[in-house]
Amino acid sequence: MKVLFIEARSNKCVDNNIISQLIKRIGKRIALYSTVQYLDCLEKVKKELESKGITVETPKAPLAKYPGQVLGCSVGKSELTSVYIGTGEFHPIAIATTNNRPVIILNPESNTVSELPVETIEKYKRKKELNR
Repeated sequence: MKVLFIEARSNKCVDNNIISQLIKRIGKRIALYSTVQYLDCLEKVKKELESKGITVETPKAPLAKYPGQVLGCSVGKSELTSVYIGTGEFHPIAIATTNNRPVIILNPESNTVSELPVETIEKYKRKKELNR
């Protein structure tokens, strides 16, 4: 079956204050992810982090068109600290369970930085086990 993906980009992004808060939480190397809506924001954040000496990897998922793009549950693998730009928990859970790492979330809509709670990841894993 053919699938047609229509991109819808947002012009929202986190401000530099939020990026500064992020820098305090991460090391010198990260993996950066986003959905297609915030890929322009991903580029802005990537450039800002790289200007501060942080190495930014944007892993490419098997089904994605762009590096760093999360498409459904399709996530590029990485062993680095994961940072997700977007809203909600669905995609950060996919990143966390794929990479077995915590995920820091930059939310362009609320202009906040947070970490996906470990309890949320564990709850998802338990639910997945029950459905097997």
